Formats: sequence, structure tokens, C-alpha cells
Amino acid sequence: MKYGIPTVKIQVTREGPVLGPDVSSPKEAVKIAGEILATLQTDRENLFTLLLDTKNKLIGWNHASMGTVNASLVNVAQVLRPVILSGAAAFVMCHNHPSGDPSPSEQDIFVTKKVVQATNIFDIEMLDHLIIGTPDRWVSLKDEGVI
Repeated sequence: MKYGIPTVKIQVTREGPVLGPDVSSPKEAVKIAGEILATLQTDRENLFTLLLDTKNKLIGWNHASMGTVNASLVNVAQVLRPVILSGAAAFVMCHNHPSGDPSPSEQDIFVTKKVVQATNIFDIEMLDHLIIGTPDRWVSLKDEGVI
């Protein structure tokens, strides 16, 4: 190439088998999210997505960001890139609140609306945004009317 411009290649790699459970309700998604959170540093906010096929079966998950004790650092492109590249038809966005209080902040609501707006461009459905305080204390932003 005349200008020495590097070629950019993107490859999606699935680590391990497809898990496959149905994610048919927020309660089911929270169970799966709890298993994922058990593998992460929960003294900070972690934002991740559950990637779903057209029948809402789990095809994978992606850790989008690790924040601070009381804030998630969210970039919409960083959230959506693995959703798009995995071929997911839908996804559930999840994050934890290390304080144990799952009450959504103004920033949580703002980010949710921003991600939903971006998904409309790609025809991918964000089914919910779950905020998990503890395994038995969580909030569905869909149930709260944000989505």
C-alpha cells in the first residue's frame, strides 16, 4: 500500500461453550449476573452485558467497564461493540452498586437512555438495565419505566 496504512481486522472469539439458558425475566438475568459478579472485583462498579440470540438464549457476556466505588465509566461504543460483533439480537445491561443499595442514580438513568437511543440505530433491543446491590436487592430499569 502506498501510504503504509495498516489493515484493521476484527475477530470475535468465544471463550468456552455457549451457556444457553433462557433469559426470560429480570429475575433470571439477575441470577446469571450474580454468577458473573462473583468473578469480578465487586468493591467497584462493573458494567457488563448479557448477549442474547433471537429467542433470548444467552450466547455470551462481555465486561464493558470497571468504574470506581460509586460510579461506572460508560462509553456507549464500548458497550455496543461486543453486542454487535457477537451477532446478538438483544442484550441486558447490568451493573453493580458496591454499597448494596440498587437505587438508580441520575447518571444510571441518563446512561440507560443514551444506550437505548444508540441501539435504535442498529436494530438491537436492550431488554433491560439491571442494577444489582446484593443478590436479593436489585432494580430493573425496564420495570421502573426508564426503558
